[in-house]
Amino acid sequence: MTSASRATTATPVRSVAALRSGFERDGWVVVPALLSADECVAVVDADAGRQWPVVSDALRPWIFDARWLATLEGLGAGGRAFREQLVTKAPHAETRVPWHQDAAYLDAAPAFTTIFVALEAIDERNGCLRMQPGSHRRGLIEHRPCGYVLEAVDAPSDEGVSVTLAPGDAVVFGSSLLHQSLGNHTATRRLAWMLQFRDADA
Repeated sequence: MTSASRATTATPVRSVAALRSGFERDGWVVVPALLSADECVAVVDADAGRQWPVVSDALRPWIFDARWLATLEGLGAGGRAFREQLVTKAPHAETRVPWHQDAAYLDAAPAFTTIFVALEAIDERNGCLRMQPGSHRRGLIEHRPCGYVLEAVDAPSDEGVSVTLAPGDAVVFGSSLLHQSLGNHTATRRLAWMLQFRDADA
């Protein structure tokens, strides 16, 4: 698949820009149809067999696809890629990722933005992300170890706003936003691709 054919499916920048006020208010926003269903399959295929964090030649064009920067620019966020990873929840996995801010893992780093792309349908049954709108305005809060992950000390008592995504949809959120995910209660995996970006001059 050529870069030209990928570009034809891009969400128009003007459409993304219309979402900017919600992104600034809530700290996250869903951008629909950033990838087509066929492109989701192509990303999975490009990632197959890799030894993370080594980036294969097949995956590299996807990491630097122009749509990511167009999306970030439309939302007024930064645009220099520094990390990406395929993220999964296994079938029938009760694994819960507790309330946390991504910034807690890199507390010495500048703020960054995550584009979390659904490569398969993601909903409450298979462990979708759950957000606390507006929590990014609290700044970095204290965290404590919780198994192999971190958990916010002053965590919300509710389960948050569920973010359901169709294949190719993305949720974009800042590194100070509180979010969590619960278990996968289905017989199939939950599969997404996470790309993270810092300000270009950071």
